[in-house]
Formats: sequence, structure tokens, C-alpha cells
Amino acid sequence: LDSSSFLGGLKMQAINNPSRVASGVASFIFVAGLNLLVHAHAQNHVGPEHNPTRNWPIPCRAQHSEKQKIGHMKSHKHVNGCSPTPGGVCDRFLIDDFVDAKEVATLLQIAEKGMSKGSKSVLGPTIMDVNSGWVLNAGAYQPRSIYAKGPVFSEEEYSTYRHVTERLKQSIETHFGLTALFFTAPTFITREASDAEGSWKPKTLHDEYWHPHVDKNNTEHYDYSGLVYLSTSGFDFEGGSLQFFDDPSQLDCSAMDPLAVEPPVEPGPCEVVGRPSLEIEPRAGRAVVFGSGPENPHRVTRVTKGTRFVLSFWFTCDARREMKSFLDGKMHVRFGENIDHEL
Repeated sequence: LDSSSFLGGLKMQAINNPSRVASGVASFIFVAGLNLLVHAHAQNHVGPEHNPTRNWPIPCRAQHSEKQKIGHMKSHKHVNGCSPTPGGVCDRFLIDDFVDAKEVATLLQIAEKGMSKGSKSVLGPTIMDVNSGWVLNAGAYQPRSIYAKGPVFSEEEYSTYRHVTERLKQSIETHFGLTALFFTAPTFITREASDAEGSWKPKTLHDEYWHPHVDKNNTEHYDYSGLVYLSTSGFDFEGGSLQFFDDPSQLDCSAMDPLAVEPPVEPGPCEVVGRPSLEIEPRAGRAVVFGSGPENPHRVTRVTKGTRFVLSFWFTCDARREMKSFLDGKMHVRFGENIDHEL
């Protein structure tokens, strides 16, 4: 709609037909408003179709300090040239074709192979830490080890997983202009599955994976988060979108802990009471990266049909928290012991 041509025409008609002019102005306002709504939706929604690399600028909020320790967690070390600072860059960015079809197939093979060693039920959420071999199924309170009877994955499978992790780390360093960054534990492959009848019901809080949260509230030394999708929305599954929330009014963080004397750590887990600021539908091979702090509360919507697979990675600026021997079959146990000793 060319506004200058439209308004020029109205000027010529005003002398002969004032009522028609009024109707035309109303139509122009309606169409212009509709165009604005469509543009806003396009800016705040990314579908499963191929997209160029996209970035949403997000300023960092204050991170947890010595006086803001969460539960038993110890203070996280601030590192100049890496750690997010208030007003700094904690963007969300998206890269399609970050992993190719062969890598996607190999990573799915890892997920299927590891998750098959345990519960026969595939409905609900299942998370697997490839490094430690621990798997937590829907409805379970304790994880089980897939390495109890020996190795499960081939060196080629480990190599693919390792290379994807290294590339993601390099992308984060480049985008945020970091001088140092370290891969940290844990790293998950997550499967969320549902049947069309909706027969599966959650039994634990872990099962309710669709609540908004902040990664840094879960693990204080997380500084940057990365997701790599292995399945595609609308083809492999329905639902399962990634949503971000910028306005506190979009979330009710008291709903999950109504008996608390003080408000819970904001945000998360929370209930959604408003529309998300950004929604991204998964696409196989797509990577999404964002700052792990309170500027990026997010959630996955509930999968209503099919099966969704995603890799989750976290990175830290604190060298003490680095997982140095990734995929050696032993480091996960040593990691927690070493940290407690060093701090």
C-alpha cells in the first residue's frame, strides 16, 4: 500500500465526496494497522522454513553476585572479557544448517541407541547426558546408567558430538567477542514425545518441561546457552516451540511456589500469563544461542504429537568449571569432586 498515492487521491476526492474520503481514511488505517501486526508477528516468530542467520539484540541484566547465591551454590567467578555485565550483549541468535544432514543422523542415532537401554516407554521427556551415561526417563526420580555394561557409542559417534560442541563454542566466542570460554557440564540430548490421544500424563516436576525458567537460576556458572535441533516442527512433531519472555508481566513466578514466605527466584519455574516476545520453531540442523542469565527467560511448549529431539549445551567463563576431558567416560564423576576441592 503506497500511502503517498493514497493520500494524494483523497485530496482530489475531498471536494466532491467528503463521506467517501472518511471511509477511505478508515480503510487506510485498518490496512496499515494490519500490516504492522503482520510485520511484528514476522519479527517475533520464526517458522521451520530455512532462515538466514538472525539476531535479536538483548542487553544483559545483573547476574548473580556473592549476595545472590541460590541455595547451596557457591559464588560464580566474574571474568573480564567474557562474563556478561549489565547492559552488555546477551543476544539471542539463530543459525540454520549449523549441522548437516549426516551429523543430524549420527546424533539421532546416539539418542536412539542410548535411550533404548532402559524404560520401554518413549512418551514424555527423556534426557541423556552422553558424557556420564546417565538417563532420566519420564516419571523417574533417579537416573540410570547406560554405561553399566560397558561402552555404547562408537568413536565416530563421539567424534561427531565433540565436533558439534567445539563449533558451537567457537560461534559463541565470535558472536559475543569473548576472550575465553569453556565448555561445562552437563550436556544433554532431550527427547520429548507425545501421542495424538494425549494419553501421557506428567508425574514429576521434571516431567513438566514446559515451564519458563532461566538457565543461570538452575546452575549459577552457566554464562551462555546453546541448542541444536535434530527434528523439525510440523514434520516430526507438533508443539515444542522455543519461547522467550521479555516482560515480567508475561509470567507469574509465584504460581509454582504459592507457600513461599519470599517470592521465588525470578524467573522460574513460572506460569505463562502473556504472549511470548519471541517464538522459534525447531528445524533439524538449526542452532539457537543466548545468554544464560535473567534477561532470557524461556521455555519449550508442550509437544502434542510426535517426537522432538534437541541437544543442549552450556558454556562458562570460569576456567574452574571447565569440563576438560569431555567424553572420556570418567570426567563427569571427577568434575563435581574437583570443583568442591578448588572452591
